[in-house]
Amino acid sequence: EGFWKGRYLHDLYQEAMTPWDWHKPLFDKANELGAFLFSSPFDESAVDYLESNLDPILHKIASFELNHFPLLEKIGETKKPVLASVGVSNEREIKKAISILESKGCPHITLLHCVSEYPAQPEDFNLASMLNLKKYSDDISIGLSDHSPGHTIAVAATALGARVIEKHFTLDRKMEGPDHILSMLPEEFSEMRERLNIVEKSLGDGIKQPSSSEVASIIRFRKTMYAKNDIEKGAIISESDIIYTAPAYGIYAKYEDIVFGKTANQNISKDTPITWDVLS
Repeated sequence: EGFWKGRYLHDLYQEAMTPWDWHKPLFDKANELGAFLFSSPFDESAVDYLESNLDPILHKIASFELNHFPLLEKIGETKKPVLASVGVSNEREIKKAISILESKGCPHITLLHCVSEYPAQPEDFNLASMLNLKKYSDDISIGLSDHSPGHTIAVAATALGARVIEKHFTLDRKMEGPDHILSMLPEEFSEMRERLNIVEKSLGDGIKQPSSSEVASIIRFRKTMYAKNDIEKGAIISESDIIYTAPAYGIYAKYEDIVFGKTANQNISKDTPITWDVLS
């Protein structure tokens, strides 16, 4: 079904495979631009080629290779970080893949939640399950391998904690090759990156406290104790002497039990904030 309906997988793979002799020029150009490339190996010989010729900083495991244990062992032995897509896999299979990679020396794994359909539909994503991926190991990050149109799912995943977003990218959807039709154009990718930046900035550290921009508002708008009427020196402060209003220059309501029953140590004018220094 989908974009590739009626095609043979063998023909698609012939079109989708990146020729080995393209890799070095691509890696060199990326280095020149201050970026880095990695390439997804689909068998052990590809891992040998990448390691011997290009020394990538990590390896990517495609969803359908997560149960390819000899490949996982080979990748784990490189002692490099791994991005592993987990489309079509269940919990038992994911745990087994992690165990193999870690046992062979993989230092860090990022599991990419994925729906292995092209294009993937929003209702199939079950993004809530992405939150469970970190429980499989103490050294796991989470991300999203996203084959859906647009960037809505990527933004939602980032809000849920994804730290890696994978999207198909093209310069022109009319170019030859099976993936271009479902890939993002440069302007679309740029827009997604801007949205992801906004979400990342909004996440914060998870500690609930006033933001720096809210501090001034606390003084301006929070209500504290003020004198409801003129209070003479020596009077016992009671509930009938107090109103609550802003700005927050007085004592907060949570201290009522302490304030009520105290004595005014000076005359307090109406509409004056009740502060600790006027009480005895």
